[in-house]
Amino acid sequence: MTRTTLVTIAVTGPLPEGWVWEVDGPGGMHEGHEATGPQAWAAARAAAVKVMGRLEVPGGGDELRRALAGEAT
Repeated sequence: MTRTTLVTIAVTGPLPEGWVWEVDGPGGMHEGHEATGPQAWAAARAAAVKVMGRLEVPGGGDELRRALAGEAT
């Protein structure tokens, strides 16, 4: 059985309150603020994994894990 999960990650800034990040997916919406853009992206990537619950992708998910960790592919 094939399962497709869509998770949306957005980072906006800089704003007066810092950088705003949002993650929306099947596990719900998560959002927050960070002081810098890289911190906001890191927080959003970590939240994306929580929203998905666990990674289930062909090939073990190594490429997706690296992308979510902010590593170059």
